[in-house]
Amino acid sequence: AMSGVSGGALGQHFHASLESQDWSRNQKQAIIDEIARSNMLSLDIAWLLGYDLVREAVPFANFSHPDRAGRAMETYANILRDSAILTTAYQEYWADLFQKKYYPIQMTNAAGTHQRRGIACSVELDDFPNVFPNADNLCDLGENKSLSYAEAVSSSHRFPVFSPSAKIEGKGHYVDGGYFE
Repeated sequence: AMSGVSGGALGQHFHASLESQDWSRNQKQAIIDEIARSNMLSLDIAWLLGYDLVREAVPFANFSHPDRAGRAMETYANILRDSAILTTAYQEYWADLFQKKYYPIQMTNAAGTHQRRGIACSVELDDFPNVFPNADNLCDLGENKSLSYAEAVSSSHRFPVFSPSAKIEGKGHYVDGGYFE
């Protein structure tokens, strides 16, 4: 199994995205290089002082785009050439990859702002509370709903000020998993 927070979680999950596609070694390296050259901090700052500032000033309005952390995941999906990370449930995405080739279980960790941590585990666990005490199952939102692959990954690397907390309906708010660790 692989468990990650923050940039490590991004790396492990982006690796899974690359493995889920039939890229050559050179194509994978080109995508990795493109991610390394991308300037996500400038995007975060631009959204912090622009779109998200308006979003906070007018919180009742219905906005057509996600917050800056969600927008960053859209940018990463474009670089990875993998739109499925935006729409496919976390566990379903991993199961598809596992069917193609063996791939370790993945866990994404987030720190809750309410004294609990949030964990997205790529396999469904009947005894989640016993395996992960004092943790919220971010893949079980009730009514057969779950976070997408990108949403689960995004919850693990949210730094207040630079990124808004992940607001997960019915669960609470989550920030970078490193705060818990």
